[in-house]
Amino acid sequence: MSGMDRDVTQPVVDALVERVRRGEFSSSACERARPLLEAIVGAAAGRGHGFESRTDAVLGFRIRVRTQVFGFALAEEADLVDLLADEDVAAMKYSWQRVTLRQVPTPSGRLRLGLDHAGRRHSWADTGRWRLESRIPHLLTTIEQLADAADGARERALSIARTRRHAWEEAMTAARDRYIDAYTRDRIERQRTAWERASSLRRYAACLDALVGPDNMPATTLRDWIARVRVEADRVDPTSTPDELAYLEPTRVDPTQLQPFMPAGFSASDPPPDPSSSTVIAGD
Repeated sequence: MSGMDRDVTQPVVDALVERVRRGEFSSSACERARPLLEAIVGAAAGRGHGFESRTDAVLGFRIRVRTQVFGFALAEEADLVDLLADEDVAAMKYSWQRVTLRQVPTPSGRLRLGLDHAGRRHSWADTGRWRLESRIPHLLTTIEQLADAADGARERALSIARTRRHAWEEAMTAARDRYIDAYTRDRIERQRTAWERASSLRRYAACLDALVGPDNMPATTLRDWIARVRVEADRVDPTSTPDELAYLEPTRVDPTQLQPFMPAGFSASDPPPDPSSSTVIAGD
């Protein structure tokens, strides 16, 4: 085993030693842990996977399979042993006094590795049939299958996201075209309405012209009013500004203006996530 392999496992071994000092791990289990961890490192590396010690409160390590990271917890199984509690022994006054034994969890020396992934718990442990070291190939095969499933789910999710994003982009293009069509129709209608008003005002001015005479309103006052009517007609008449009598597209279209033209389920101002930035990583 190389020095590099020992380096990556050292934080776990150091944590184990501390747990032995606190009485949470047996010395025999700690002695087995280093070669077990080094065997896992070597086997994982041989299959192209990365290994790193955990830096959180959990005693264990992580194995990276492509983009998926699997967090393992290392523990020592305990056996329930009938023992006399120290306080019960201290309280005994007579040799014949009856004392009730208590079941106390006692380190067994058996090691167990646990993995929580996608709501399911996987575990490998020493049993009467095999030692944990012999389960390393099965452990690695399991996380490779989980990684394959996660990658497949990620690809399916990305495919759905790409399809939805593409549909949204097409919907935005179609919505902008429909908005511009509606914008154009509205301009035409506003120009037509303005032209009709200008025409009506000019007819009204022509009728007023007929009133100019000695028997009607003072000619100067009426002619002034007729002039104002014709000024208003010129002001609203779209033909007075030929440059505006052409097809024009708006220079800027706000998403809120496009929303009425978007299909149900799509928001012009809230696009679906860009699938190129999506990541899926297995949780610890």
